[in-house]
Amino acid sequence: INSTSGSLAYSRLKRIDYRSGRAFALATLPGAIMGAYTTKYIQRDSFDILLGLVLMGLALFLFLKPQYQTRSLITRTYRVLRKLTDSEGTTYSWSFNMATGISISFVVGFLSSLLGIGGGIIHVPVLTTLLHFPVPIATATSHFILAIMSLAGTGAHLAQGNLNATWPLVLALGTGVVAGAQLGAWISHRTRPEWIVRVLAVSLFAYEN
Repeated sequence: INSTSGSLAYSRLKRIDYRSGRAFALATLPGAIMGAYTTKYIQRDSFDILLGLVLMGLALFLFLKPQYQTRSLITRTYRVLRKLTDSEGTTYSWSFNMATGISISFVVGFLSSLLGIGGGIIHVPVLTTLLHFPVPIATATSHFILAIMSLAGTGAHLAQGNLNATWPLVLALGTGVVAGAQLGAWISHRTRPEWIVRVLAVSLFAYEN
């Protein structure tokens, strides 16, 4: 619910790279399904340790490699070129390796479905630092990817009966996140990219603790 409502909010800002997002979303689907079915083979203690290590690793990665960019990064090293103009007329240009993005997206789908965490906390750092997406475009595109990926992961969990007893809680939380997603998109539109990444890193540490 959060990913879908966030995707709609960012769509109005015209910051979603749909061409890249569709390719990455399709790559997450096998991983999301595999992750959902792998959960039953992991004991709770091992799950907690794995979740903590992943979140701490991501937070450290963001602190130690803060490659913030706002509008343009074009280099001959990367094969795919993108150019996008948002609703306010700001133009962003960047380039990246599509094969790398698809490979990483599969891993993101697996981890997010396995650990029950929003894949955005993995995808946004990957898009900004490894694939060189501008932060505003990375944030928006990750919501689009997650809207598709989370549907596959949720379907797999439903097939296993993992959500049968939690529907009231899911609906209650979903009501709140719809409003929160709109607010988050509005704030990100008015926040410097480096602060978005720093807040994400701090949030990961706080979540883990």
